[in-house]
Amino acid sequence: MKKCKIYSTAKNTEAEAVIVDGLVLLPAPRRADIEPTHISNGHCYYPPLYAASFAEGMYFDLMPFSVECEWGEYADEDDSPVRGWFAFYSGDEYKVKCGYCDTKTGRICIPPEMEHCEDFNKYGVAIFGGLADFDYNSEFYKNYSDELKDEWKRTRDGVYSGLMNTKGEIVSCRGYVGIEESCHGVFFGYQTADGWGVADSEGGELIEPLWDGISWDGMGGFTVVNKARDDSKTYGIKNGDNWHGNVVVSGLTKEPTTVYDFPPEKRRENLSWDENFYQERFRLTQKGDRYGLVRDVLENPDEPLYTYSEEILEPIHLYEDIPDAAFQAWVEAQIFYYARIMSRTPRNVPGRIGDGWNVVPDDIVDEVKKYMISNDMKQPETIDEMKP
Repeated sequence: MKKCKIYSTAKNTEAEAVIVDGLVLLPAPRRADIEPTHISNGHCYYPPLYAASFAEGMYFDLMPFSVECEWGEYADEDDSPVRGWFAFYSGDEYKVKCGYCDTKTGRICIPPEMEHCEDFNKYGVAIFGGLADFDYNSEFYKNYSDELKDEWKRTRDGVYSGLMNTKGEIVSCRGYVGIEESCHGVFFGYQTADGWGVADSEGGELIEPLWDGISWDGMGGFTVVNKARDDSKTYGIKNGDNWHGNVVVSGLTKEPTTVYDFPPEKRRENLSWDENFYQERFRLTQKGDRYGLVRDVLENPDEPLYTYSEEILEPIHLYEDIPDAAFQAWVEAQIFYYARIMSRTPRNVPGRIGDGWNVVPDDIVDEVKKYMISNDMKQPETIDEMKP
């Protein structure tokens, strides 16, 4: 019987436990509904789920635990991927090691060979790695600001971290100086000497780690931060690197966190949008005393990473002018859109009634025709006259 601890990083709590025959167990009063897994000196021991309330609701029935042990003491193989990973990235030795046990049985599922590991998310991925051994409450750090100390904690300078799946396999291809979980299975990773980037729960890189800071609330593009030499900050909104035109807006003087309550009567509908499939919101952008507008779109609520931002207005407007300016921007976009549609819609198609103009909103028909004339765009009479 060896002492250990179970814990939850998400719930910020822990409990004393023991390891008996490869099982992580906790002392608890005898229950009438289940027999104890182990009895010693009159004490009953149960798996975590039946002895600790915070063991409930853990994803995949796996929870982290820590124990002082030797390398390979609870592993099936002498050299595990985790041990090799640590040897390559940090080379640190540590007595207390972390792993994962099954909450219902107590069985050790992923052997304790990490210096630190966190709860699994609902996508089956967890952060593992090292812990910086700094006491930020000590006398040495008393003159440093809380903001700076929080930043140091966030990056855990000089300590490497990665991502692991429920099989104990390493899914991140990098050794991050620091990493933290965001929304919907997205992680922010800090790469040495470069900056913050974004990875998904499969270890795929969404944004290259080149930014001084990143935030995301689960909808639209990521908010990125650049720091100048004088420590001043500028902000931007960036879609993932796989999106076309991924930099939405940059050089903002204020972080774009304000959700703008756009007046419904100024909202210009677009016939190409499926109103029942996507979700949207608007955020203000700001450069000095001028404002712009960004539309955040979630294409599929069941696939949270299918989300992006698009700029409706550059930050060159007065605050009170935003609704009218946005409405006009949408009108102009529709005029361009329908002009292209009509330049590819033959006037005479067998079996069809009308000349195709019925698809154009009534209030912009004249404007679409004017646009086509001024840009030398013509509606073909037949399919044969369509330009390739």
